[in-house]
Amino acid sequence: YFWDSFKVWPFQFLIESFDVVYSFDRLDCQEYKLNYQPLFYSEDDTVLQDYNKRDIDVLYVGSVGPPSKNRFEIIAELQQECEQSSLHCFLYLLYVPPRHNALIKVINAIRKLFDDNYRSFISALNKYRSKFTFVHSAPLSSKEIKALLYRAKCVFDITVPGQIGLTMRSIETLHMGCKLLTTNTYITEEDFFNKEWIRVIKEGEPKLDLEFLKSEPKAK
Repeated sequence: YFWDSFKVWPFQFLIESFDVVYSFDRLDCQEYKLNYQPLFYSEDDTVLQDYNKRDIDVLYVGSVGPPSKNRFEIIAELQQECEQSSLHCFLYLLYVPPRHNALIKVINAIRKLFDDNYRSFISALNKYRSKFTFVHSAPLSSKEIKALLYRAKCVFDITVPGQIGLTMRSIETLHMGCKLLTTNTYITEEDFFNKEWIRVIKEGEPKLDLEFLKSEPKAK
């Protein structure tokens, strides 16, 4: 089962090693004749918080690296829009620095000299970490993330550039009774797509649809 797109991680050479192969990427399934299977979530029997009693209007928890450095700007814009609209947001963008032993220091020094993408990522990291408080170096535990989902009315989801498969966060969000704002347009092709619960946005456009955020979705 491939839960990354081949454009991001080119592991298609492994296909012939298996009798049955699945992928969460629709385009990879079409091109390589694979079985389509979206990602999943962990079952939870806890009674969910009433929607109107949730106190986080917009929640984002995710990581960032060179392939997804666009998330710095997107989250910064999202925070500013929330502040302008007096919405309570919780934004947590994780970057875990590599261990700084001698070898890693040499490798990173070389990357800064010859890898434009890595160099621009480090520049963006330093810029946004100095201006905003949403960049963190310690991950939240699964228990902490689940507690936040219980409190959230809407979750923001950003796909990695070049990857079209639905993230685990988007599946988990709907399971936890939260609305979903996502940059993944391919979610509209799923049989569970519902405009009351899911809204697709495009990068460069306003992130917040106040009517969508303030409306209470009907039961699924």
